[in-house]
Amino acid sequence: MYYALTISSVITCIFSASSRQYASKTSKFFSGNIVVTNNGMSLIPSFTLGKPALLFELSIGKNKLSFDPLIRFALDGKPWSFVFWWRYKVLTEGKFRLHVGAHPAINFRTIPVSINNETRDIQQVCRYLATEVAPSIMISKNFSLGMYYLYSRGLEEDATKTTHFVTVNGSISQIKITKDVFLKVAPPQLFYLMLDNEDGFFSNATLTLTKQNCPFSVSSVLNKSITANISSSKSFVWNISLLYSFNQKYLRRG
Repeated sequence: MYYALTISSVITCIFSASSRQYASKTSKFFSGNIVVTNNGMSLIPSFTLGKPALLFELSIGKNKLSFDPLIRFALDGKPWSFVFWWRYKVLTEGKFRLHVGAHPAINFRTIPVSINNETRDIQQVCRYLATEVAPSIMISKNFSLGMYYLYSRGLEEDATKTTHFVTVNGSISQIKITKDVFLKVAPPQLFYLMLDNEDGFFSNATLTLTKQNCPFSVSSVLNKSITANISSSKSFVWNISLLYSFNQKYLRRG
């Protein structure tokens, strides 16, 4: 209850501040990605669905505030996770950037149960609350360095109670391959993950191939364990994804 009240208070304050600051000029947007992948990977890339997935990554907002739901299903139609992010861009101009966020989330997992001496698979729901902080520095137009911290709290008795996820990361965009084909590289980022009493260090990289004026792109994520004692993580995971992206912006004055 304490975490829910804290997150609700933060969101209320953000709404209030955003409304006062931008009452005279309103910029609205609706963007997102529809992703088909051979291996669904979570925000923490050490954890995967382990099979093909369909992901809806949306962002609906006004000025600096956005609602960013992440709806994920296995390709067989079973729900995987629903994450409802609220994010606020504290600093958006100059070299130093900062955004903060909070979310409630629902994860689904399949467990076997015995009913009338017959074993059946049922879906169990696990609820989480989380917050994030993401500072970054723009080194140049197409190169940035940053950090990311996420804290998550599990609400179910048998769920992971506390998660700490810290990364040091970078991004290089608009690497020209041909006249209108570009490569975006997230150089190997290092991250530390702690789940209750288990922890570990990992390395992660993301490659994205895009074509100018084309809504489709191809992306691949690779994640390698450096040293870890987390029983639920794998030493190496990867995926390849096809993305359809869209972005609409609206401006209203007065």
